[in-house]
Amino acid sequence: MTVILVLLSMFSFADFGILKLKGEVTYCPVQAAGNNKVQSVKVSDTIKDGTCIQSNKGYIVLKQNSNIIMAKGSFVVNVSDKKPVITTGKVRFKLKQVKDFRLTTRNAVAGVRGTDFFVSYNPDLGETEVICFESKITLSDLDGTNLKEIPAGYWGGKGGRFGASITEPIQLNSNFLNAAKRDLAF
Repeated sequence: MTVILVLLSMFSFADFGILKLKGEVTYCPVQAAGNNKVQSVKVSDTIKDGTCIQSNKGYIVLKQNSNIIMAKGSFVVNVSDKKPVITTGKVRFKLKQVKDFRLTTRNAVAGVRGTDFFVSYNPDLGETEVICFESKITLSDLDGTNLKEIPAGYWGGKGGRFGASITEPIQLNSNFLNAAKRDLAF
């Protein structure tokens, strides 16, 4: 599967550096329709805001004031209202100085203000999962209802095995929390 990340101007910084990558990674600068040229990526490259990044068999770590890690097989797009949407896979964000950031899956919205968190979406099961590592995030239905606050060290979910509503947050034991951190470590 391919990993695609659209870097957004909403992060309030212009360029990302490639901190780490594993596997075959390419990027496609966003240009006029039909003029996009796929190029290889290497560590220390600078990727301009608005660029699509693809990793066919691996993961990529992007760094600026904030860090973003995408696991292989993840797919993130930017929809018309300029908010990132995870349509499949796992993404970890460590955001600094970002206000009112919203990350959407097909069935839930995570509201974030400068924190370290993990979001996954499984389209086969229709499941969204979040783990908050620092500070807190919110998780709600797409229309903003059924809002739950997820503090550091807690998990939240919706859909599939977790039910139609946002679950009550569940505190994770330290072994599980550390394993989740290692899964997508910066």
